[in-house]
Amino acid sequence: MANWLLEFMKIKLFLIFLLAAVLRFYQLGQVPSGFINDEAAFGYNAYSLLKTGRDEFGKAWPIIFHSFGEGKLPAYIYLTMPSVAIFGLNEFAVRLPSAIFGVLTVLVVSRWSLVAGLVLATMPWHIHFSRAAFEANAALFLVTWGTWWWYAKKRKLSLTSFILTIFTYNAARLFTPLWFGWLAWRQRQTKLFLVFLGFWAALMFLPQSRQRLAGTTIFQTQSGVDQRLEQKFAETRNQPLWLTRTLHNKPVEYGLDFFRRYSSHFSPEFLFFSGDPIRPRYRVPDMGQLLWLELPFLLTGLYLTIKKRQWWILLWLGLAPLPAAITFETPSAIRSYLMIVPLAIIIAYGV
Repeated sequence: MANWLLEFMKIKLFLIFLLAAVLRFYQLGQVPSGFINDEAAFGYNAYSLLKTGRDEFGKAWPIIFHSFGEGKLPAYIYLTMPSVAIFGLNEFAVRLPSAIFGVLTVLVVSRWSLVAGLVLATMPWHIHFSRAAFEANAALFLVTWGTWWWYAKKRKLSLTSFILTIFTYNAARLFTPLWFGWLAWRQRQTKLFLVFLGFWAALMFLPQSRQRLAGTTIFQTQSGVDQRLEQKFAETRNQPLWLTRTLHNKPVEYGLDFFRRYSSHFSPEFLFFSGDPIRPRYRVPDMGQLLWLELPFLLTGLYLTIKKRQWWILLWLGLAPLPAAITFETPSAIRSYLMIVPLAIIIAYGV
């Protein structure tokens, strides 16, 4: 009976893998049509490295790539080199690593729960990002893989995976230290966290990294906080000065702005009905980031997750939108992309 059940589980896992692969690989080079800017940059730099060992600006084997006015992290470009070498410089070759990472993420999640794997395999948000060259998709796999290895007590494999995330996608440079720090604190693995922190600090203190951070957050001078405060001071000029300064100051204004941006990633409008309102290319047209039919399962799963005290799932979900919440364009499907694995697990709880 046990052997029969094991074989049945293997068949179900294979069917989930097959479904995930078909949805991500079918006509990968044609749908979506054409390159977006980032895909073109990934492909050309991978091609240039193959031919010359230098990026598009002539820099040899860089850690940060400058393209289209921003600094790109190196992992996806280097991972694209083998597929470009085999298939040439085209849409299929540049998107292939992302599609592979998408399928692998489904398989890792299926190790936690076959239902969660099926949810992720059919999730529009994940399918869409797996069919284009998105660094976020590689980072999601590495975070998921690192978390799996951590709970499997394979600490070195987990550490390696988490270190790679900070060379893969900018949002992971905020998420991963918090997430891995919590995992290490829970298991009292201080030395492993210090090793990770060393790699993180080395990357974050590069001039290019500081410039990237300064140009995208809500805490810069162009954020409009000063203008909003001036307007509120004018509107409340008849109030006592101490009250105005207590209610209307930069910490309060930044806090309210952060909370509004953070909470927008949990709104039904974003998750189930309209999707990313800022960048249409980050969503499937005429629908949310998730299937609206999953809403009752998400609510039920959230209740059961809390009841069963699965705090690690809720913490992962809570940390994932933080990188998006400190930037201007919110809600953001790409900067909050790391939240889709805990969402899939929670939905599976509710099925």
